[in-house]
Amino acid sequence: MSAFSGRSAIATAFAALALAAPARGDDAFPLRGLGRPSFLVDATTEASAGDSVDVAVSWQVPVRELAFRAEDDVLRARYEIAVVFDRDGRQCAAELWERRVRLRTLAESHDQQRLSRGRRTVRVPQGEYELRVSVTDRTSGASSTASAHLDARARKAGIGLSDLRLVRYTGTGAEANPSHDVPLGETGHVVRAVVRSAVGGEETVELRWRISDPGGEVTLQGDSTVTVGTEPRTVDFPLATDRLAPGAHDVEVRVVGKGGGERRHLQLQARLTPAWFTIHRDEALEILSLVADDDEIGALRAAEGNSWPDALASFWKAKDPSPGTEENEFIRDVEDRVEQATTLFVEPFRSPGWRTDRGRVWVRYGRPDRRSTSTGDFDRPGREVWEYDSPRRVFVFVDRGSGEYWLSG
Repeated sequence: MSAFSGRSAIATAFAALALAAPARGDDAFPLRGLGRPSFLVDATTEASAGDSVDVAVSWQVPVRELAFRAEDDVLRARYEIAVVFDRDGRQCAAELWERRVRLRTLAESHDQQRLSRGRRTVRVPQGEYELRVSVTDRTSGASSTASAHLDARARKAGIGLSDLRLVRYTGTGAEANPSHDVPLGETGHVVRAVVRSAVGGEETVELRWRISDPGGEVTLQGDSTVTVGTEPRTVDFPLATDRLAPGAHDVEVRVVGKGGGERRHLQLQARLTPAWFTIHRDEALEILSLVADDDEIGALRAAEGNSWPDALASFWKAKDPSPGTEENEFIRDVEDRVEQATTLFVEPFRSPGWRTDRGRVWVRYGRPDRRSTSTGDFDRPGREVWEYDSPRRVFVFVDRGSGEYWLSG
């Protein structure tokens, strides 16, 4: 464990983790923290020693999510990773690590491809855990959390299944996709698993896979029969990105039949692209009506057929806050808000999340400056209050018992 000054920082980080809601699904790694700063964390069982196992925890944080300060002609940021292993409602192990990031230019801090990575190993007793992870920016104080089930037991004999990975085939070959971001409409993406027999000889096994959206609904599924031996066998499952909705998705691959029982999960983030808006005109108009004025949305609705792509391109161009740069920040902002709303606001009767009342306000105005919640009881409904400072806006959402939050007033 890295050295830290004072026990209060550790206590505060672990207390915050105690409030984190568990993620849906078992072994949902790599796990994505969707708050700010966002992060991606993976946990794998590396080796066993008697009744204990070594769990490797690796993470990556986009540097653009961190707050930097200018010090001695460089930019510096500092963040902490807190990891807690819970079993049967009790904390069994906890670690806290600090990472420092140093950059030379402001442009580097805005680079979407630049990541801060780390990896540590924690020894824990064999068993099944709820692993909770928090990333805290020490400069801004912002913190995000995520959690998932972790099976930290020595591997059983039978069919072994590796951790899942995302790969994209291009004209120059296969490229790994460690960020797990998948642009919608982009071709060549596959989910890759490696299978082997742990008992010797050849066996024919069935692999079943499925992809679930943030609400738990299965959007894609299939199966594959493969013959495996002691030599590893690579299996690719094609990813139909044109059939995915924006936001977070859970991918599960499991072995069924003889030697079965192994399963692995992977979380991917389906990213919106300008091409998606061009292809999905009706959904695009719903979203753009939240960020366009009456004249702009009227012109877009009037554009049909071959005129739609040109009208959409003109709209994006007119909204670009910095026309002289390569990136249109307005497009990226809209895409981020829709993806976040889809993932965060899962309601039983309204889907996707950007169609809910909370999702629509999120897409229009972005993340609120303050967000407070109160649980309901027999006398009072549950409520969420969102506050924006500039300009001053307050929104109250009420849950009348159905699990849906409706805008009040």
